Amino acid sequence: MNNVNVDGFSGISFWREDSLGIIVIKTNKNFNVTRNTIDEIILALTSASLDNEVKAVALTGQNNYFANSIETNKYETLDLLESVRTLCLSLASFDKPVFALLNGPCKNSGYEIALLTDYIISTTNNEVGFSNDYEFIFGGSVTSQKFKSISIGLAKENLNVDAVVARENFLGDSVELLNRINSRVMVQTRKSRLRHIRDVLDDEHLRYIKNRYAALLKDNEIRQKEVIN
Repeated sequence: MNNVNVDGFSGISFWREDSLGIIVIKTNKNFNVTRNTIDEIILALTSASLDNEVKAVALTGQNNYFANSIETNKYETLDLLESVRTLCLSLASFDKPVFALLNGPCKNSGYEIALLTDYIISTTNNEVGFSNDYEFIFGGSVTSQKFKSISIGLAKENLNVDAVVARENFLGDSVELLNRINSRVMVQTRKSRLRHIRDVLDDEHLRYIKNRYAALLKDNEIRQKEVIN
């Protein structure tokens, strides 16, 4: 293990293992992430892009869990969406291979982030996918078209992930698999797949804001009725 970097990070850890930059997502007690987590992933990607020793980047989770949803409040919606946009645009132009190593459940926002990468490897007997009421904000309306099934279910090769690897020695076996992949082609494929990501995000974020605003109005209406009664 080389160059472990935790200084200044609270939502992730980031280090280089040989030529692989590893970003570990730290979820909270509900296995969710926050806007700060997204901002720190962006910082780690920037660092990896400038480090000539890093040839590829892998996103993974902590304590056998990748990530569920993003926890936020109604007052930081616009700031959250700006962070999401920055992450998506960063990955759309990132010149090095990026992989998602799903060491545990990966749902909703977690799965949408994973879909932005070049290649998704999951451990066995692992749940991945979107709940029926999930709203896309990371370009998932387009990136999810890569797979046949996106509803929450067990990870299956070519159905909802690219590959499945046994839980024992998951990281080591995943890295071994990645070394056999033509990652240069994958980078170009990702850039092509995300070439219209700005327009996709505009549509998703507008829909998300409208739904949040409608929910806020409904909440205020309920509160007013409670005050009257």
